[in-house]
Amino acid sequence: MDAIENPILSRFRAALDKAYGDQVERVVLFGSRARGDARSDSDYDIAVFLKELTSFDREAE
Repeated sequence: MDAIENPILSRFRAALDKAYGDQVERVVLFGSRARGDARSDSDYDIAVFLKELTSFDREAE
């Protein structure tokens, strides 16, 4: 599924880009939505990989 085709994923990616900018290395959709067998009540399983954790660690403090 392409994020352009799904407004929820597009908004999620835009929020990630705004919050983390070029620190976002990869965003992976997995589970039923990625396989294409999701129901209307299915959630979104998303993994976010950042290039460095240093800024994330500081943000969590």
